[in-house]
Amino acid sequence: MIYFLLFLIDLAGFPQTSKRILSQTVGTSAYQVVTSRDVKASVILNQVLKNTTPENYQELSADDVSRTLFEFAIFRESESLSAVKLSDSELQQLVGDIKPALLKRSDFKALEATDTELKSWVLRKKVAMTYFDLKVNSLLGIVTDEEVQNYFDRNRIKFGSTSLETQKDSIKAFLQKENQKQKIEDWVSALKLKYQVRNDINKKGPL
Repeated sequence: MIYFLLFLIDLAGFPQTSKRILSQTVGTSAYQVVTSRDVKASVILNQVLKNTTPENYQELSADDVSRTLFEFAIFRESESLSAVKLSDSELQQLVGDIKPALLKRSDFKALEATDTELKSWVLRKKVAMTYFDLKVNSLLGIVTDEEVQNYFDRNRIKFGSTSLETQKDSIKAFLQKENQKQKIEDWVSALKLKYQVRNDINKKGPL
């Protein structure tokens, strides 16, 4: 378990400016150190890009850390496969679109991000989100009539007197989701192993 302050920057050479950025390592992913600052940036960008109700981000949670570590890994995987193309002009447009919303948030302003940092954060987030959706959709497999029949036979008590024909579509959808869920879990596990994802925050709840 590694807990230490990674950055302590005090820029005192500028008039009326004292800038301190405190950041803590939370794990590693894609062969690089991931910090609490990376996690905060990821959570804030996720809210803005998905247009969810923003809340000033105060405390890191183990789940936030896990999601951010996976984001680093999936971004690296997408890059290695050239799976998602985002041109510089598209990236600049996206940054320009969301920057006003970001600058209204005190939690984002507290990160004191440079334009270069913001651009890299947005690139990683957008590519990871896009590639994840593509991968998840590709894992929605085909369920055969035989599989539907077998499930129906094993759960006759559950279905009561209803016929297979009336339950066929719902059973097929259920089995597809279950199969997809397992494939996603297997893929995530393989990706974490490949990119040596290690979460140093192994407890639930806020840090």
